Amino acid sequence: MVGRTDFDIYLPEHARKAYADEQNIMRTGQPLIAKLEKELHPDGLVTWVLSTKMPWRDARDKIIGTLGISRDITPLKEAEARLEQVHQQLVDASRTAGQAEVAASVLHNVGNVLNSVNVSTSIIQSRVQASTIAADVTRVADLLKQHQHNMAAFFSPESPGCKVPLYLQRLAEQIASAQAGLLTEIESLSKNVDHIKTIVFMQQNFARTGGIVERHSIPALIDDALRVHAAGIEERQIRVVRQFEPVPDLMVDKHRVLQILVNLISNAKWALLGSSAPERVLTVGVHRNGDNRLRVSVADNGVGISAENFDRLFRHGFTTRPDGHGFGLHSSILAARELGGDLLAHSEGLGRGASFTLELPCQSNRN
Repeated sequence: MVGRTDFDIYLPEHARKAYADEQNIMRTGQPLIAKLEKELHPDGLVTWVLSTKMPWRDARDKIIGTLGISRDITPLKEAEARLEQVHQQLVDASRTAGQAEVAASVLHNVGNVLNSVNVSTSIIQSRVQASTIAADVTRVADLLKQHQHNMAAFFSPESPGCKVPLYLQRLAEQIASAQAGLLTEIESLSKNVDHIKTIVFMQQNFARTGGIVERHSIPALIDDALRVHAAGIEERQIRVVRQFEPVPDLMVDKHRVLQILVNLISNAKWALLGSSAPERVLTVGVHRNGDNRLRVSVADNGVGISAENFDRLFRHGFTTRPDGHGFGLHSSILAARELGGDLLAHSEGLGRGASFTLELPCQSNRN
């Protein structure tokens, strides 16, 4: 790399911008913090990075160059591109399906998952912007530059320089931890994008084509649905109680089950938002019934359901929320029956909470 410039590594479009940024840093002394850059490589590869660049000063505080770190966020940008592609597929599906119910159901379920996507994106952005790693590396580089002519004395046991290796080790651990955290969020982001794609595909093939039936752990699917709403649950200070009995894995369409659970948890979350209870509690459970059916329950101590609304709960378009569309429970009960099960509701009345129970057959009756 010695003696080479950006123009030797990248295409001119990116190289010119990088060169201009670095010249501006050297001219003004102002650092460049977390700039999003699109890198164009001669072999056609396109990558995205967040770059932080600092002025590099000599012992007399004169700027002699720049020093920077670029963090590769290409997976995040690719996930955003996939999300945009899925969004376009969603729009196309809603135009051609000819069924308002299908289109609205897609929007409802995708909207739930998009909340998690937005949270992951915000976390990644805030962590990158809050990172001080680039500044820490710059300080070490400046320190070494200042003592480059007396390194032996600088690293002697009596000199403060003897602490530099330990500092670099801790800095490396900090970098590894930050990288692990970002990868975890990107993995969550990618998983939710895949979920959105599957929902769209399922709705496009709504005419009894069904999805893929495989063996799945129902408690694991409940945890997946809770993770979709993790940010909202934490924000509303909702305590989640899990009541999981040992149950067998089931042959089910994973994404239909997730669709139902995501909807039920979403409704419970909103019911708890208007609750006057001293503590907001969401209880999820799973147990096996005597009639060879597995029951998954989602209960809350929220606003409850009035007696006059019970007969309309699962009706297309019925909702008690000012911003609701009335498609969540309707599409959920249809999906439950597609799975060979059912969806039941119970409430003692207004202000006394509500529970919804998804019944699934322990043996799949689908071919």
